[in-house]
Amino acid sequence: NIEGSAFSRCSALKSINIPDNVVALGTYAFADCTSLVSATMGSGITLLNDQAFARCTALENVTLPSNLQITYRVFSGCTNLKHITIPESMKNLGESTFYNCSSLQTINLPDGLEIIGSGAFSGCGQLQAIEIPKTVTMIGSSAFQKCNSIKSVVIPSSVQEIGYSCFDYCKVLSDVVIEEGVNTIGWYAFRQ
Repeated sequence: NIEGSAFSRCSALKSINIPDNVVALGTYAFADCTSLVSATMGSGITLLNDQAFARCTALENVTLPSNLQITYRVFSGCTNLKHITIPESMKNLGESTFYNCSSLQTINLPDGLEIIGSGAFSGCGQLQAIEIPKTVTMIGSSAFQKCNSIKSVVIPSSVQEIGYSCFDYCKVLSDVVIEEGVNTIGWYAFRQ
């Protein structure tokens, strides 16, 4: 394992290649590594703990292994991250995982994903499109709040709950399709 804060604030660190024998990254493991551009994780990693890469403002490329669990705000504030592919095995995308990743333009969510955590993409103002897999049952509160570039969204019939403020302040969102099956739409879910 790489323990909590092990490389935190290593401002000269530009790239990392984590070997296959590492299983988990601790809380803040690489947080605030402001020069880190690329992170490749070995196939053995199954857990990224809270804020493991938070505020790595130069981070552009991340390779995520399969069988991965992501906890709270793992990539929050990675303002240079533009594209990410979530592993096929992921069932629950943690809270605020990509919070304020202001340059994030595309995200590939896998079939099999069941929960999009609260605030998962909040503040991702450049996120242009989102395709919610037909396996998602819950979209947490503020999950896409302030995603100012999303123009349309289809909520599949598998979704039972859309959390409060889910698409709040998505100013150009003009086409919303909610398929039959949604039981709860929270307060301010599509406000503004």
